[in-house]
Amino acid sequence: MQNASAAPALRPIGFPADRSDGPFRWSGLPFDANRIRMLSLSAPYSLQEPDDLHDDLPGVDTDGGELYRATLKEWWGVESSADCHDTLSRLSEARMSGDYDVIAPLAERALEFPAGHEIENAHLDFLADLERANGLRPERFTLRYRQWTAALRDPGFRRHLPEFLPLEDFGWDLMRTGSFGRASVQSGYLTAAELGAYLHTALGNAQRLAGHWRTFASSFLVGRAFANLDSAFGDAREQAAHVASRVRRCLADPDSPWVRVPLLPEE
Repeated sequence: MQNASAAPALRPIGFPADRSDGPFRWSGLPFDANRIRMLSLSAPYSLQEPDDLHDDLPGVDTDGGELYRATLKEWWGVESSADCHDTLSRLSEARMSGDYDVIAPLAERALEFPAGHEIENAHLDFLADLERANGLRPERFTLRYRQWTAALRDPGFRRHLPEFLPLEDFGWDLMRTGSFGRASVQSGYLTAAELGAYLHTALGNAQRLAGHWRTFASSFLVGRAFANLDSAFGDAREQAAHVASRVRRCLADPDSPWVRVPLLPEE
């Protein structure tokens, strides 16, 4: 597991990040640190949404609810309240993804050698055996291994990732608890109170696994970048740059919830 006492550094590319995405938005509600912690798990996502507040949940979008439901179906395959509960249960417990955790240690080892070194063939053979032994789709791990090692060797891609790469992407799931959850409420599939229970679980896991917003952000960045390898490489690199810019703002801007409230109360 990630050492919660150590907050890995992010590369200060363009630091502090530009403010082109717009200001942080606050409701004016009385300051409640723990509420802010829960709601700001998805701060980089909220930063790009014009109506999202960092200290309050949305209600049902009576005008745009159908659009939210269509988006959830297209991007997540969910079509009901039960689907949302199932997805949020897995996201809030960091059980939605996991392929990165298998591949990351091998890729990090491969980077100690030149591209094409025989160690890569050994890793690919191991991953292919793992696929077969578990009845998984062929190339589920092997293709991603090739893509990830190639991405990490590309300076234009690598500069948008943490300086020290975490070996687990729990932040990718836990942050999406907030972004997916907000859309579930706005679609009418969930109530704000139901989402609050999942956010409470996700926050507890973030505090246990990360301990610092910077550690949490690092885990999210690698998970997001890894998932984006489904796209064309140029698009994935562009997305990595865009997401890293928003994350840097959340870590540096004095008005950011991540700056105003530490992840752990005792910090």
